[in-house]
Amino acid sequence: MKILSVFLILFLCPSLLPAQYAAESENVCQSYLTIQGFGINSLGNFKEDWKDGAGGYVGYGLIYPSHWGLTFQTGYITFKENAEANLGTDPSFTIIPIMAGGRYYILLDRVRPFLTAMSGFNLVSEKSTREGHAVDEFLVKLGFQIGVGVQVGLFSNLAVEVAGKYNSHLLNPNVPYNATGLEYGVALNWTLGR
Repeated sequence: MKILSVFLILFLCPSLLPAQYAAESENVCQSYLTIQGFGINSLGNFKEDWKDGAGGYVGYGLIYPSHWGLTFQTGYITFKENAEANLGTDPSFTIIPIMAGGRYYILLDRVRPFLTAMSGFNLVSEKSTREGHAVDEFLVKLGFQIGVGVQVGLFSNLAVEVAGKYNSHLLNPNVPYNATGLEYGVALNWTLGR
């Protein structure tokens, strides 16, 4: 609950960021809200049980004149069962990520290619049957993603964004059994201020 409170404060009050960012926040080039839809192609051992996933994010971002940006996002991801895994009747695997990270915008023009890295917490829920035993778990795990994308301004306050990311939700690194995948998505960004 404390972590959620910190994210909400940072999300709603950019002026409360550390001093070096607070000085820059007066010169913020742009702040925006985003809504994104995406798909994930599962990788590794995770793909043996759960194939492709899909979901959406909502978020808030700041782009500084120095080409750096801050991003906060949360969302919902659900994965489909791999039919060969035989995980019982009506299995489900869902993740609610709560993430924060940064971006580096290569250009700050109408077309803005960027590099991104994010990290945070995942609320993971799994319901299935494994080796004859019912599994009904709710876990809090770490996750991260790195990737590239491009944001294209359509109008003065609306942009579309396309991104590709390597996404890993750390479930059991010792096995290794992680919800890893290649994420591809499209987002709409609404500019709040310049």
